Amino acid sequence: YTLDGAPATSRPITFVFNGGPGAASAYLHLGAMGPKRVALNADGTLPPPPGRLVTNDSSWLPFTDMVFVDPIGTGYSRLTPGKAQGDGKSNGKSVWGVRRDLRTLGAFIRLYLARNGRWPSPKFVVGESYGGFRAAALPDLLERDFSISLNGTIMISPVIEFSLAGLDGPDAYRLTPWALRLPTFAATAWQQGKVAADGAKTVDGFRHE
Repeated sequence: YTLDGAPATSRPITFVFNGGPGAASAYLHLGAMGPKRVALNADGTLPPPPGRLVTNDSSWLPFTDMVFVDPIGTGYSRLTPGKAQGDGKSNGKSVWGVRRDLRTLGAFIRLYLARNGRWPSPKFVVGESYGGFRAAALPDLLERDFSISLNGTIMISPVIEFSLAGLDGPDAYRLTPWALRLPTFAATAWQQGKVAADGAKTVDGFRHE
């Protein structure tokens, strides 16, 4: 999205990634930053389908142009036939993986800037969840391999330390992630009136008890 009538060379441009890593950018696009968003109930829950789009009063478009990026294999993003590296397929497996994912995103950003004359623009990346991991890793790669210097990086509820995520796999039964989560779970329960705490009047007070 670009703002009509604004000078493209001086307008900031922001590249936006969701998480997954198998997620398209629709969540930040239609749930947070785009000019339109999905209408929600007053309590933040989704109404029954069909969904309805409304004007997003919190859109980022007033202060930055936005490029919502679907990494290969998500949304409508696919490799064209014959472009896969060595396997002759177009399903994207040849570019999946941490380093290959970052390099394809870096190549996309460079190509977008070149084709749209946006090299002079202030440049930002935004990532949510696994996209936050991308946003943390991209600045160094962009500068080193693509000669692109970013003006800023924004991470939204990022996954950075995977061993603390408590995900399925070799770390699923480690005690540290669950022990670190317990105080937050307990404080949230107190805030929602699910537990009693004598004398605690604030979340911080409850945590100290």
